[in-house]
Amino acid sequence: MRFLFASLAALLTLLACSCTKEPRPLRLDFIGSGRFTSGNRTAGPGDTLSARLYAAVDTVNKNALSRFRVTVRYEPGPGPRAYPVAGAPTAPAPDSITLVYLDSALTPGAARQLVYQTTFGARTTSGREQWEFTVTDAGKASAARRFRVRVAKGDSLADYHEYLLRIPAAPARPARPFVALLPGLALPATALRADKAARNLIDLVYRPGATTLAVYRRQTPDNPDRGVQLLNTDIDSVRFLTLNTPAAIARVFGPGRTVSPLAGTGPLRRGQVFAFRTVDNHAGVFIVRRLVQQPYPVLELLVRVVKVPG
Repeated sequence: MRFLFASLAALLTLLACSCTKEPRPLRLDFIGSGRFTSGNRTAGPGDTLSARLYAAVDTVNKNALSRFRVTVRYEPGPGPRAYPVAGAPTAPAPDSITLVYLDSALTPGAARQLVYQTTFGARTTSGREQWEFTVTDAGKASAARRFRVRVAKGDSLADYHEYLLRIPAAPARPARPFVALLPGLALPATALRADKAARNLIDLVYRPGATTLAVYRRQTPDNPDRGVQLLNTDIDSVRFLTLNTPAAIARVFGPGRTVSPLAGTGPLRRGQVFAFRTVDNHAGVFIVRRLVQQPYPVLELLVRVVKVPG
């Protein structure tokens, strides 16, 4: 009987030891609330979402935080898909791409905890995006958290891509001032500093002080000054609604026009319509839907862009 009790005690001790968790040298957790995204979810095209995370080193960890990195993987790529139609040309299916949203080196030896918050616009095309947040300490230990956002667009079969783009317009320093017209994304400066692929998406830059959109110039070895072609129009909001075919959209900035493209929109006003042609030769138009300062500054554009370049 004593042997049975001794064996049982040994077994319980073994189980207790096996269930004891090793202390994590580094932790990274989502801060959950009704406002913040902390798990997989479904969103509407262009919905504004936010996430907040808390990172900290364990009390026994002598290493400070050294790096914080945010990436987003778009599956498929964020650009619109042109589905095959009999007798019509099609664009190649977009590949999945990963953009570096933030890659920040922290002050050496100073940071032992960190609170990070981001607000972003969901993709405007159907697909998934996986957000991944990674923190690393000076000893190369790391922790990561991630979530997926799924978007289903009701008019994915349309031959032009239409979306509503909301650009937060803080009075002095907008959070996401860089506009990619074809995929319908507004990106922060941190993404452009960290990622060449992000820079290659950008067409326009929002300048809140002058409430203007300036053409973004892409610096490439073969052409150091490439940018979207931008044209002001006299189209009103009623006529804008009639631009509902690729041909009608393309004609606004069609061949034979002698007007020189603009370097920027100048001061924007509600109802103003601009035509554009991207570096990759996608024709499009957009109308200023809203431009307000209170209670939250925001610029809102309704954009229509032809899926197949030409």
